[in-house]
Amino acid sequence: PDVLRDIDVVCFDVFGTLIEITDRRRPFAHLKRKMTPEKALKFRRLAMTTEMTLAEIDAEIRGGATVGDLVMAQAAIAREVASVRIRSGVAEMLAALPIRHGVCSNLSIDYVTALKMFPEIKPAFRVLSCQVGCMKPDPTIYAHVIQAAGVTPDRILFTGDTPGADIDGPIRAGMRAIHIDDLIAALGGGKSGPDQPDSFASAFSAARGSVSKSIDLES
Repeated sequence: PDVLRDIDVVCFDVFGTLIEITDRRRPFAHLKRKMTPEKALKFRRLAMTTEMTLAEIDAEIRGGATVGDLVMAQAAIAREVASVRIRSGVAEMLAALPIRHGVCSNLSIDYVTALKMFPEIKPAFRVLSCQVGCMKPDPTIYAHVIQAAGVTPDRILFTGDTPGADIDGPIRAGMRAIHIDDLIAALGGGKSGPDQPDSFASAFSAARGSVSKSIDLES
């Protein structure tokens, strides 16, 4: 297709682009309500750009969360991860894609396991904010994408659902960009495969970190 002319690599955003949460729980909302705006911003940045647990982040910023608050947040995260589904048309689009693809996402470490749930998604590289220490639309994260792709930026097509992070930012970094809905249409994506079964128990078990050394999330 013309959209892939002179393109060697496609880089996808993840949530809202390839996969989506069908049971939203807003796991951080009740934690942030106890914080000042400054602490809430620090909380978000640490959650998105480090591999720290929620308990470690709260201790770092002195957020004031109780053990119950942290358990509630982790359980909500597990519910969201268990509800993740591949978006309609994505499996067909990826199957039709004639070139390599990677992923770049603003992602808390607790959600990384969701990427492993879908064998249809086989990225050649992953640039995740929690692992590289920066987040979209910071220019540094797009530099990581270019390095991981191993081609010049003009040979990369970035696609996602957020204009600032997935269109404007990549274009400023020298890449081409397109909204995911337009790419799916261009590649003739149809409906996605069957829904995945609910797996709250396994998602909760896989949720990172105890809230203390003596209290495990499963207890």
